[in-house]
Amino acid sequence: MTRPCQNTYAMVARRAKCWLSGPTGKPWFYLNESFREGINVEDEQKDPNSVLAFWKEALRFRKAHKDITVYGYDFEFIDLDNKSCLALPRSTRTRLCLH
Repeated sequence: MTRPCQNTYAMVARRAKCWLSGPTGKPWFYLNESFREGINVEDEQKDPNSVLAFWKEALRFRKAHKDITVYGYDFEFIDLDNKSCLALPRSTRTRLCLH
């Protein structure tokens, strides 16, 4: 049985993303009006510093380095007291990657 609010995080984390900033098209779920102000795929494709560009690069890197980003087996946290940086090194026998 599903408990109330059990999927609240999923609904917040998985908001619909508008493709265009224009008035056409109706999303299936409530959207913040910020999609008209650059938070949409159409505008983010033009911005090399957008969230979309970040995730495209992150996924490209992950795909190119699966041996360490997907299958790396040693994992540790570094400097947990530092509130402004989260460093996550992963390694195999021959390679090290710092996330």
